[in-house]
Amino acid sequence: MTEEAVFGWIDRVEPSPELAQQLDGASEVDRAILYAEHGMWYDAVATLAALRRSRPEDTEIDSLWQDLLSQVGLESLTAASFVSLPETNDRDSI
Repeated sequence: MTEEAVFGWIDRVEPSPELAQQLDGASEVDRAILYAEHGMWYDAVATLAALRRSRPEDTEIDSLWQDLLSQVGLESLTAASFVSLPETNDRDSI
């Protein structure tokens, strides 16, 4: 069995006032799209991943997931299964 590892970092940024206003009241799908459009990769991935887990048969979410991963050359991960992690409300602890 081959062990694989992924390394990276997260640079936490606050959304601009304009983006914050757009996010306020937006649907979860629209929030994911807005995050992606503004380069907020972690938030876009986290939002779409949560949507994929809660609505696995939703073709719109599946399409957005595939598009997002394809934009950064990760097409091979579009069909990958998720690993269950303990629930946490502290996003900084991940």
